[in-house]
Amino acid sequence: MSSFLAAMLAVTLYVMPLAFLVWLLGWRPAHARRLLSHGALLVDVGTPQEYAEGHLDGAVNVPADELALRQESLGDRRRPIITYARSRLRSAQAAQTLRGIGFHEVFSMGTLKGASVR
Repeated sequence: MSSFLAAMLAVTLYVMPLAFLVWLLGWRPAHARRLLSHGALLVDVGTPQEYAEGHLDGAVNVPADELALRQESLGDRRRPIITYARSRLRSAQAAQTLRGIGFHEVFSMGTLKGASVR
């Protein structure tokens, strides 16, 4: 087996399921705290009404459906970004959108429920 095929098999068998588990289970607030302490941007991708009803300290609100239009307001594309919303799926989709428009380090924290990263 070529090294390329071996690498692809490893990604398929190990990395993809791991990425799915991280998405499914969420990830540790300690990771978010570490990223924030190094300058990451915390983005609430919920609606303005959801943001007004409650958000994490230091978060900016850019609704998921406005990310492409407001991408300039997010600053340097190399700055890590952490997304969250009331819906884990919406957070993950927003993170994927940001990656698709050129942001390099984007992490979906999932849902706001029970979250505290500060």
